[in-house]
Amino acid sequence: MSLQQTVAFPETSGSPPTTESPSVNPRHDRVARALVAESTGFSDARHPAAEIACLRPSGSAREIYGGRRGSGEVRLSGIVHETFPERTQPVFGMRVALAREMIESFGRGDELESFLARNGTGFITMSEALLAGVGEPLPELDAVLLAYHSPDLYYSDVAGCYLSQRLPGSPIPCSVSAPGPGAVFTALRIADGMCRLGELDRGALFAYDQNAVLWDANDAARDKPDSAVLLTLGADGEVAVGELDEIRVDGPGGPVRALADVLDRHRGIRVVAGAGLAAELEGTPYADRVESVPELWCTSAWAGLAALWPLTEPVLVADYQPVGTSFHSCVLSPGETP
Repeated sequence: MSLQQTVAFPETSGSPPTTESPSVNPRHDRVARALVAESTGFSDARHPAAEIACLRPSGSAREIYGGRRGSGEVRLSGIVHETFPERTQPVFGMRVALAREMIESFGRGDELESFLARNGTGFITMSEALLAGVGEPLPELDAVLLAYHSPDLYYSDVAGCYLSQRLPGSPIPCSVSAPGPGAVFTALRIADGMCRLGELDRGALFAYDQNAVLWDANDAARDKPDSAVLLTLGADGEVAVGELDEIRVDGPGGPVRALADVLDRHRGIRVVAGAGLAAELEGTPYADRVESVPELWCTSAWAGLAALWPLTEPVLVADYQPVGTSFHSCVLSPGETP
């Protein structure tokens, strides 16, 4: 299974096009294409791992498109993790007739009552819990990235637009979806590309494990609690993010070999593995080599990282996305100067 990635900068609602704020801005298009090429290696702005939708801010073009000098790789300045064991929000925040039409479109009309009774935790609710855990007000942000493996609850409020208005600086929202833990790593590569292009000084990355809306009754993630992580990042920060890699690994033992290759380059490094990778390592010599939070899904690696924060030594964060068979990793190095 593969998804096509697209990048666009449409107007946000309530901001009609003007001569100073055109609905299609050539500068935005160039930035978008360069961003995707820088962060994914695909020069034609197409990438099979995720679907990206970037909304540009209302009003005239932001000053951040004035051609700032590239500032180097992205860096992390903080991380907050929250788990939501109790799901209290109805999955379908709409009229029953609309919910029925949606459920029937998935061929599940005979399960209408079951779906209507299902509860979850919305992206906005999770975001507010994460922001409450930051401990201090965030500075003005240039961009806010949202990464997830399954959609938000079905409400009219859109989390990206909400956060763009909620956060200081009215940051540009960018949503990244993938069928597994790869979305967070893809979002980091996008942030890294933006920093190198000089388009991002300060930003925030929200990663969501929303497991209540999964349509496949056999999906193992449905039994895992909802969870979310907030990474504060940008051109400045205490921790450098390096070697952001995505590798296609086919055949038995592929994820194990991919991890072994990274460890050969970084002998003795501390390893935080996501649940997808940890499952592949069971029964191998590497099972005791890594730390993991297996009770979570797409945010499991980052929950493990949050438990180690602030970092005092380099850490390898790695995970495996079964759909698409891709191995994702990055090396975090505290104390390195930009």
